[in-house]
This record gives sequence, C-alpha cells and structure tokens, in this order.
Amino acid sequence: MRIILFILLTFATLVQVRGEESPVNFARRFCAAEEKWAIRGIPKPSEESLYSSHFGIEIIRAIRRANAELEAWLKRFRNDPTREMTPHLEENLFNGFSEIVGRSFPQRGQRVVEIHRDYKERGQVHQWTDRLILDRAGGAWVVCDIEYGHGGSLLERINGFTKSLSE
Repeated sequence: MRIILFILLTFATLVQVRGEESPVNFARRFCAAEEKWAIRGIPKPSEESLYSSHFGIEIIRAIRRANAELEAWLKRFRNDPTREMTPHLEENLFNGFSEIVGRSFPQRGQRVVEIHRDYKERGQVHQWTDRLILDRAGGAWVVCDIEYGHGGSLLERINGFTKSLSE
C-alpha cells in the first residue's frame, strides 16, 4: 500500500512540475494568440474573452474603463455636428508582427521576456524589441504590461486614450 501511495505522490508531483509553464513558453503562446486576435485599437467589450486569460487585471480594467469612457463620449456627442469622427486608437496595441521570443529575466519581482519583432514595408525591414512584463495570477503567467521598443507601454496608451476622451 505504501508503495502505491509513494508512486501516486511521485507521479502527481511530476505532473505538477511538468505542467507549470515557463515565462518564455507563455510568451510564445501569447504571441501566437495575439496574431490571431486581429484587434486594432482598444478592444471592444465583446472581444474580452479573446485576451482575458493572457492579461493581468490592471490591463483588463484599463480596457474596460476606456470602453466605458468611449460609450459616455458617444452619448455626450452623438448629435453634435461639430464632432465629425468618433475618437479611436488607430494603432495596433497587440502587435502581431513577425516575432521571436528572446531572453527572460527577473525585474522588480516580475519577469520580463523580450520579444524581437520585425515588420517589412516597401522592401525595408523595421526591427525592434518589445518587452512583456509578466506576473503570476492564480498560478499562471499574465501580461501586466508591454513596454514598446519604440517608446511607451500598453497601459500608457490605453490610459492616455481614456484620458483624451474626458478632455
């Protein structure tokens, strides 16, 4: 009986250790997912199920605030002829360009994973490195922020858009 119990406990421990995802593997899975999302600008509330398992609560709340502010802006200016365009964030927040997952290292209690990206346009190749800032939530890795290689971060862009709606 003790042998069977020992084997079961050993197997359960191995499964648990094997099942824990590394920051680099999470980053690879995240990059594959963001490529499929095809989201431009602030995600709509209906798209939350696509990304919610990848992002930390701070990003999810920031996206929800942005959508709430956008909805309030639309109600406020729906019939205003001086407002020709609905505010939007044109850029692709979740890049989806060609990417290679690079090194991972600790930083201020979190993990950073470098994502080397490139984009080809008119025969020119543009290269940069974004940094995924990861933390643990419920035993799994989540993205707390993305620091863009060309400056700024995901949270800064979302919060800046939200602030612009109330000005």
